[in-house]
Amino acid sequence: MLAVLFSTLMLAAADPTPASATAEPAKPAKPEVVCHNEKPTGGHFVERVCVTREEADKAEQAAQNTMTGLNRRPKAADKPAK
Repeated sequence: MLAVLFSTLMLAAADPTPASATAEPAKPAKPEVVCHNEKPTGGHFVERVCVTREEADKAEQAAQNTMTGLNRRPKAADKPAK
């Protein structure tokens, strides 16, 4: 009788499913979305444009790099006369 009781308690204490199967997998965080209004060149209507924060940061950095590159180029007025 003790053997039956002992084996029943041991089976009840054992968890049949692994701990990783019961826990929900972590969901990836939603990226932050940034929206702004743009008026296309030659257009009359404003469009709402939404991009992720990462894409907006990359576009801003690319624009900054372009402006820096244009400002460093020698201008025609800066060239010495021959």
